[in-house]
Amino acid sequence: MRLTTFYLLTLMCFVIHAQETPKYDLLLMNNGEQRSGKVTEISDDEIKFAYTNEALIYTIKKADISKITFASGRIEFFNPDKTDTSGDNAQPADFHNKLAILPFAYIADQKDGSTQMPLKIQQECFSILNKKANNLQIQDIQTTNALLAKAGVNNNNIQGYTMGEICQILKVEYVIQGMITTNETSVVSSTTASGNSVVKESNKKNVIGKILNTTTSSTTSEKNYDTTVNMNIYDHNGQHLFGQEHNSFWPGIDAYRITLNYLLKRTPVYGK
Repeated sequence: MRLTTFYLLTLMCFVIHAQETPKYDLLLMNNGEQRSGKVTEISDDEIKFAYTNEALIYTIKKADISKITFASGRIEFFNPDKTDTSGDNAQPADFHNKLAILPFAYIADQKDGSTQMPLKIQQECFSILNKKANNLQIQDIQTTNALLAKAGVNNNNIQGYTMGEICQILKVEYVIQGMITTNETSVVSSTTASGNSVVKESNKKNVIGKILNTTTSSTTSEKNYDTTVNMNIYDHNGQHLFGQEHNSFWPGIDAYRITLNYLLKRTPVYGK
């Protein structure tokens, strides 16, 4: 009898513990912020949300939300233009054999580099691959960046998305993601000098004028860099199809261009 009572009490403790460990809905905002609480209502343009351990209900615009992971495990995305919903028999946009190139991360001297360099490298990658695409349609760079912006995806929150989700946002089958790291290693200076002689004529014809020597010099400095290019390709299921990292042999600031071309030639999407 005592043993039975013990088992019953133990079972009740487990039940009570399970009831006291509630799960919460998780909101991922477009700026990368995560919010934990309870979604109480969803309308066309907004949701009603209560933070964990709070009773106050807040109204949040859907336009500010990237996705909601409900306590049940269901995930709902809030990305515009994800599918073509025109017509009664709407079908997902055709994404087969389409590839998009993301802006490359650019790290200079162990910190974020120029804000323009990721777009510049993205465009250079597009120019190389667009000429040699292996039966693939390369998405225009402006279209790629516009779709990312509309979905609220940026450098600050892209880590909150899988590459499969990025493919869905861009409506492509494949996506290229990469990073370029460059660090200054040394500065080489060189000095060049040049001289000439000028004869200063005298007013008297029988007197030889003085010879004036003039010398000019200039110094130039050239910086050397260690450059590494990392490149990855994923499909719409998030599967990692290709990944390589290569250190550039050349020391110049633009050495990444040669290495970028080198890696692209070794990808499965580059035509021979």
